[in-house]
Amino acid sequence: MTEQAQRPNPLRGILVPMIFFLLWMWLAPKLFPGLQNQPAPPPPQAGDFKEEVKPIPEAELPPLDTKTFPRKTWVLGTDKTGTGVFQKVTLTTRGAAIESAELNDPHFTTLDRKSPIKVVGNNLTGPDEAAPRTLALNLAAIDAFLARDKTSLAEVDWELVEAESDDSKVVFRYPSPDGSLAVRKEFRVNAGKDNERETDPTGYLLDTKITIENLTDQPKTVRYTLQGPAGLPMENLENTRIYTEVKVGTLANPAAPTRVSSVAVTAAKVVDEYAAAKAANDPGKVDTWRDPLKYAGVDNQFFTALLLFTNQLSDTNNDGKPDPYFATTRPTILENNLKHKEYSDVSLELTSLPLEIEPKGSVTHSFQTYFGPKRMGLLRPLGAEGALNYGWTSPVAMVMLAILGTFHHVFMAPYFLAIVLLTVVVRGLMFPISRKQAIGAAIMKELSPKLTELKKKYEKEPEKFIKAQQDLFRKYNYNPFAGCLPLVLQLPIFIGLYDALQYSIDLRLAKFIWVDNLAAPDALFRLPFTVPFLGWTEFNLLPFVTLALFIVQQKMFMPPPTSDEQAMQYKMMNFMMIFMGVMFYRVPAGLCLYFIASSLWGIAERKFLAKVKMPTAEELERRAAEQAKKPRKAGFMEKLLAAADSAREQANAQKKLSDSSSESGDNGKRR
Repeated sequence: MTEQAQRPNPLRGILVPMIFFLLWMWLAPKLFPGLQNQPAPPPPQAGDFKEEVKPIPEAELPPLDTKTFPRKTWVLGTDKTGTGVFQKVTLTTRGAAIESAELNDPHFTTLDRKSPIKVVGNNLTGPDEAAPRTLALNLAAIDAFLARDKTSLAEVDWELVEAESDDSKVVFRYPSPDGSLAVRKEFRVNAGKDNERETDPTGYLLDTKITIENLTDQPKTVRYTLQGPAGLPMENLENTRIYTEVKVGTLANPAAPTRVSSVAVTAAKVVDEYAAAKAANDPGKVDTWRDPLKYAGVDNQFFTALLLFTNQLSDTNNDGKPDPYFATTRPTILENNLKHKEYSDVSLELTSLPLEIEPKGSVTHSFQTYFGPKRMGLLRPLGAEGALNYGWTSPVAMVMLAILGTFHHVFMAPYFLAIVLLTVVVRGLMFPISRKQAIGAAIMKELSPKLTELKKKYEKEPEKFIKAQQDLFRKYNYNPFAGCLPLVLQLPIFIGLYDALQYSIDLRLAKFIWVDNLAAPDALFRLPFTVPFLGWTEFNLLPFVTLALFIVQQKMFMPPPTSDEQAMQYKMMNFMMIFMGVMFYRVPAGLCLYFIASSLWGIAERKFLAKVKMPTAEELERRAAEQAKKPRKAGFMEKLLAAADSAREQANAQKKLSDSSSESGDNGKRR
């Protein structure tokens, strides 16, 4: 038996323990639940750390003017297009809050295409549902009276005092039972430009004013708590990668009013923070933002609901510090999903700074809400582009979306064709690199016999082999890393395109043959069972087509193995192909379409390049001889190595001089 055959396989020593470890990590909690040292903390609730309002004792209650206002709903905006208003907002006197906000653009429907999408209000199943409503408000100074009847400003019906006939404005009011305060809420929709729906956010904005009136002859200090957007849609939970997230943009530096620090917190993290806070009885474990706000809200994969603020850095009382509306902004849990915490419904709670109101005076806070699609052209004019985060490949993702939009809007190509054309653009721009890669592969094929000779010659001297190999590559002007360049360049393109498709509202519900939604897996049909371990419930065909083309490319262009190590590498690549198939199974159909088109281009490109004349061994020898006659400038690595050698020589010389001086000194002492 040869030494090669006796040599143990190092990959087996790595893979077997790794696979065993992963299986154990997955199975141990199921087989041995008692191994966990600490029981899981109890599930958090939305009001675990909310300040409790204590009712005023009956004996201390003054004569109250308790009024019961009728329950009504009022609709602002319209469900029709062509008016400039892109939304229909349903308000209720219960808490003077937003019951729902739906979009009237026919492209923005539910996944079954049966009704307009509701950006907020999906948690409400009826007028008596107790779920929190968007922009519901609590004021402790009034809630203390209402607590006697076990209600609050967020639940009691307000008076509808003003409504414009064109359904553009409505005003609600609620007076304190003791006659000391009154709270007003005003809502107004805005009209934008119908032909600029993708760049003009005006039609998606709702102006909001909160006014607190002091009806007494004495100054009052109050503070209120505002409920953030509630009830975003949760779609295609099995396949989505982006569930409900809290988004906050803060203004930390008054000297830089346009610098916004963007924060994103997933629903799962909010649930974990509340669980940790409850277990430790420490509300501080829940993220709380205290800086002035640019925006705050929640979003999902395609839609966002944001509160937008202005002038939060202004110094209204001239004390040298900003005077924003809110002291704290804290995430809250509206509905906790015990089985899948990432499915939980979360929102925000904003608590104002103490408001000092002069006798017979009032304080008004004005802001806007945006209920609409996550589109950069709409969020950037609002200063809220940080809510649409593409990650480190953001520039690539933006370019990809711009090219897709150009093909669709300018050349009127459907989105599936726009993706194919995008592939042609990307691969076409990379063709010179692919050609150099093919030439490099041809050179390597010609150099293979010479490398084999060098391996035999320096079998027991690896350092000399590396030096001889580098000299050989330099002689024939071959860069071994050039073959990796296309892969390196395609990686950010792949990640950028993946991130772009995750947020691309335009690909949502875009069709292609049987595909009903290019922003989701193609879902050819539903499986009659759930695939064990993986949890697949639908059959997706495009990932299999993508994987098959990957394998075809590998078989067509991969040279046969020349050693046992290379054969093992090929087996590992086959294993990775299967792993990639699993990873690709739930990616958006649009991304699969991109890789299918890219693979077909790659096959055609290699077939074409195979007919292009490649350098032969004789031609390489001639080029090498000509190159040797020319004076060659040292490359970067050579200069770096030369500098290192020079530094080493100087250090050695300095050491010898130092040793010589020490020796001379010792001799002098001995004399």
